[in-house]
Amino acid sequence: MWHRSLLAVMMFCTLFFVAINPANALSLSSVDGDWSNAVGSEGGEPVCLFYLEDRVTFGTPNVLGICPFFSDLSIQSGLEFTGSSATTIQPGNVFVLGELTHYNNQLFRANNLETVDLAIDLSFTDPDITTTLDYTVTLDETSNFPNNGICPYGDTIPCADALEITQAVDEQVFVIDDIEYTLDIVGFTPGTLGQCSYDPANVIDSFVSEEGFSNAACLFARLLIAEPALSIVKTGDTGPVAVGDSVDYAITVTNIGDVELTNVTVIDSMLGIAQNVGTLQPGESANLGAIYTVTEDDLPGPLVNVAGVTSDQTGNFQDSHTVQLNAPALGNVEIVKVVDWVGVAPNEAVIFEICLSGPAFAQPDCQFTDFDGGSLFWNDLEPGTYTVTEVDPGVRWSVQGSGATINVVAGADQTAFITNTYVPTGSISVTKVVDWNGGEVNPAQTFEICVSGSGYLSPPCQVVGAQGGTVTWMDAGIGTYTITETNPGENWTVVGSGVQLVVNSGQNSATTITNTYNPPPPVCDDPNPYRDLTGNLLPETGYSVGRVVNNSEACSYNIGIASYLMYDDIIDNQDIFDFNTVVIGPGQTLELSVALPDCAVQVDLFHGEVLMSLAGVRYGERLIDAVQLVNGNYCVPPGAPPAENAVPEEPAPEQPAEQQPPAEEPQPEAEQPAPETTPETGENSG
Repeated sequence: MWHRSLLAVMMFCTLFFVAINPANALSLSSVDGDWSNAVGSEGGEPVCLFYLEDRVTFGTPNVLGICPFFSDLSIQSGLEFTGSSATTIQPGNVFVLGELTHYNNQLFRANNLETVDLAIDLSFTDPDITTTLDYTVTLDETSNFPNNGICPYGDTIPCADALEITQAVDEQVFVIDDIEYTLDIVGFTPGTLGQCSYDPANVIDSFVSEEGFSNAACLFARLLIAEPALSIVKTGDTGPVAVGDSVDYAITVTNIGDVELTNVTVIDSMLGIAQNVGTLQPGESANLGAIYTVTEDDLPGPLVNVAGVTSDQTGNFQDSHTVQLNAPALGNVEIVKVVDWVGVAPNEAVIFEICLSGPAFAQPDCQFTDFDGGSLFWNDLEPGTYTVTEVDPGVRWSVQGSGATINVVAGADQTAFITNTYVPTGSISVTKVVDWNGGEVNPAQTFEICVSGSGYLSPPCQVVGAQGGTVTWMDAGIGTYTITETNPGENWTVVGSGVQLVVNSGQNSATTITNTYNPPPPVCDDPNPYRDLTGNLLPETGYSVGRVVNNSEACSYNIGIASYLMYDDIIDNQDIFDFNTVVIGPGQTLELSVALPDCAVQVDLFHGEVLMSLAGVRYGERLIDAVQLVNGNYCVPPGAPPAENAVPEEPAPEQPAEQQPPAEEPQPEAEQPAPETTPETGENSG
């Protein structure tokens, strides 16, 4: 048996774990053989040995062992190797290496040839490389007439001989383009060069040579890569084919390396193939096939299909196949632009831009129509789905048909419509009036006015500054709009926010929003009624008036006026007759009045709370002004008979202290809300 041999390692790309077939085809220009080192069956050099360029002869029929003077195939046996002619070799594929001929003459059985070395020279082009690989041919020179009458190889007497070829040394490799190869001898097929063809079923390891004849056999071999490697070859129709046609594909994967490969799996997504073909021995192949039907999605072509193969021991190797497709029939598109000015005089400067996008265009292809529309044409388009769009013509236009899709069919015309309807517009103006009400103008103050309603206005809100002004929205669609002001903050009164305006074509609708500033009240941070309040009493017949002035700019105070019945000249005996109390605000001057009895009376003008009786208590420093009015007689206490002609003396009334705070300043009244217009009045006790 002989096997193994030429192995080649290809440095295929593993960076992406994907490689194209790892080795290219090699150009073999010539094959030559040289014989040497013949050894006889009894050792040493065979009898009558001669070497020629491509031949070795040996032996003699003479029982005396007399040799011819030179090589003579008419009486000697011999071996001859004729190399094949130039050919292209794909790694992993079997090719004819050459022809081995055995000139098998009957010889005197004495030390005839048993083994001989054959050096096979392989010459390649592109690049130019010659390598020599050494093999040993073994000849089993049988007895022509065996004693038992049985020939060892099943033929008839005289018995045939047999030849085998093996590697002279292990792992013979050579390098082409950085890839290591070895030559693997596949076997023999009887025949001569130019007549024999490779058929695995007819390949034999041992070449049986019939006695008395010249017997020839073709020697087959293949190049293998000296590491785990796969090749994949995808073949099929190349076209051109049309939509609906079928494409037959054939995929061949080959173990072109020198080791067994397991779980060899072929992937071809386009053909729907994901098949584990099992285990491949070195040089072994597996074949798959599939049929693909061309569709419109494959247009315009070419149709490129990639298949890949992997195994447990290798990465992914790929091969592609290209099929040319017939140029598809084309279609046409017409876009009709309709423009409706709704009775408005057309603006002849207006143009409209219409764009078509789809398989025929890398970018949308655009054309223009003028103010009155018309038809636009796109011809010779690849079949497929297209989208027609109009570039935004502005807020004055309502557009229908933009964004529609068109299915372009080969050999047909398609039509689509885009209709633009003019939208009449008006405008909106809002005037902002700002009244700072005597307060200091804050230049950072702004006011935001917003519009909402029948149409979208951009921007929906605009801002005016501290001094006010007018904002305008143009291109407002016909309809009703609401004008609102965003809350401007505290201390502002807003009039006019929330009104509605009706916009008519070609008209401006206007409104006003007025903001009035309300300054915050001053802060009473130093209340002192003794300092801030002054006043006096103005008695009249039947009543008395008290006038009070609040000189403070921030503080409010409780003030009052009260009349007391005098029963005698003792102040402690006086009882309330009438009173009024109010709150006096900052900077105010108020007048209060009380009723007076027909008898003697004490009238007090004060700040703070009213005293309902003067028994044991006095207003003291709270008194602003005071007066006693005799009015004839003392008053009669309740339940006592009236005294006749009782004329009171004129005792001095309680006098107001100078309006200065006491040594220990009393707790001032809390700040009160603004006074009411009508003072509080007590019931008349007289």
